[in-house]
Amino acid sequence: MSEKLKRYRPILYPLILISLVTLAPLLLVELYGESAKQNSGPEINGIDEWLNTPSPITVSGQRGKVVIVDFWTYSCINCLRTIPYLNAWYEKYNDKGLVIIGIHTPEFSFEKQYNRVKRAVDSLKINYPIGLDNDNRTWDAFGNHYWPHKYFFGPNGKVRYEVIGEGRYEEAEEEIRELLSEAGAEINRNSTSFQIGEEIQFQKIKTPEIFFGTFHGGFIGNPHGILSNSEREYLIPDHLEENVFYLAGHWKINEEFAIHARNERGKIILRYEAKSVNWVVGTDHPESWAEIMLDSHYLKPEEAGEDVIIDSLGKSKVLISQKKLYRIIKNQKGYGKHILSLTLFDPDIECYSFTFG
Repeated sequence: MSEKLKRYRPILYPLILISLVTLAPLLLVELYGESAKQNSGPEINGIDEWLNTPSPITVSGQRGKVVIVDFWTYSCINCLRTIPYLNAWYEKYNDKGLVIIGIHTPEFSFEKQYNRVKRAVDSLKINYPIGLDNDNRTWDAFGNHYWPHKYFFGPNGKVRYEVIGEGRYEEAEEEIRELLSEAGAEINRNSTSFQIGEEIQFQKIKTPEIFFGTFHGGFIGNPHGILSNSEREYLIPDHLEENVFYLAGHWKINEEFAIHARNERGKIILRYEAKSVNWVVGTDHPESWAEIMLDSHYLKPEEAGEDVIIDSLGKSKVLISQKKLYRIIKNQKGYGKHILSLTLFDPDIECYSFTFG
């Protein structure tokens, strides 16, 4: 080795090492193809059962296609409001190479039952495959924390785009088109209508999601404040605070829900600020009724949600026959402050949460 090379050896060796580290991934791709870049991608696993497909599906098994993995659960209003867009994209782009895989990861225990999920999938007219992720194994494999959360995989099997929550539909569809074009599909540039679902003005919703169980550390408006796992009689005080619920009658509280415990009437009262109210509730009995009042009057047709019945006497009520989300208020006048009152006549009605729109 010349004296000049010896002089620069302390500098040359680190430079050579850095160059090798930088070039190694490129050399691997050149030698082994795209698979060298894809091994780190999240994968679907631990699914209990599948709907709308005769056999299990994986992301890696869709190589060369565009895949959307959508985490959802059927009692989540945010998820339900995104389903019409997923349905429209699936119908429009499935024959172009778009694959949509719904991963149903339950928020509540009752959502683990196959027949309940199937009923929801049929009602929502979902035709793409749905995997029941009852043990959160795919949820954990993706490191997911949200409902809904959509992961868009390109034809190379890598996550290229994500949408957490609702909205960004136009941007998401443009991403679908770009990825499909990258996969070699000829795409019509006309976009889907972006008012398929319910339009929500989130900045006007002032009441957050409310849980009846203790798991989320929720609060109740009645004296004592913090929910606890016990059965007791509740009385509604004279003054009602906003954004907390109040109970009247005998109720038992557990981790997931508050259950109306006796044959006598029970009440739930809530001061809220929003346009729409959704109630996750259910019973193991064939059916039960709950009366609904808004600002001390029965609901008018322009205030009633899709699941409300107004009888011949003008009374507004909801028939509780399944454990699911019921749309009880949809005020056509828009967003505002209101007092919601629910009267329950039967025992064993499990109340899980309120969500708002």
